[in-house]
Amino acid sequence: MKEEIKGYYEPLIKHYTPESTRYVSWNSTNNQHLRYFQLIDNIDFNFSSVLDVGCGVGDFWDYLNTNHFSIKDYKGIDIIDEMVDGAKSKYPDINVECVDVFDYFETHDYAVCNGTINTRIFYEDEKQKSFGFNFIDKLNSITTKGFAINFLTDFTADELKTNELFYYSPELIYTYCKMNYRNVKIISDYSDGLNEDDCTIIVYK
Repeated sequence: MKEEIKGYYEPLIKHYTPESTRYVSWNSTNNQHLRYFQLIDNIDFNFSSVLDVGCGVGDFWDYLNTNHFSIKDYKGIDIIDEMVDGAKSKYPDINVECVDVFDYFETHDYAVCNGTINTRIFYEDEKQKSFGFNFIDKLNSITTKGFAINFLTDFTADELKTNELFYYSPELIYTYCKMNYRNVKIISDYSDGLNEDDCTIIVYK
């Protein structure tokens, strides 16, 4: 899995610096912050521990601080060494670790995942969908209050889609979460501000 993810990000890492949102594959700061806002608008992170899965260069940590959240504890994890190194250079006080989430077993109040499951890991669509479901189950297993995940959807215009990314059915992801977890919220009304179609799923415990 690491090689497929690194293969997608390697050209971006070579061409951009951690100060650019393109380094972590967002088209712009606006695209990044629109996704972040869905999280802070629907989850009260105050006095909670937060795990940022696929944290990139730690911009969500900075976004939480900028919006004056009193986080009890923040930790970012990413599977790519260059992302972790970029986060440490950009935000010297940040707590980040290079680790695959499937090898991570610490428990946090909340976990957030911004676009991490978008990278295509498997050629076969059904295997990629299973990867998405397994990822969601993993987030559930390491949280006590809830988790949030956003992802590209198959409503994205065909001319904007690339073979390196996967576009999930929001109905499928929502149905899976609803069948397995009790309190689920789907947010999909912010994509007008993006080039591609995006969806956020939040599970509250």
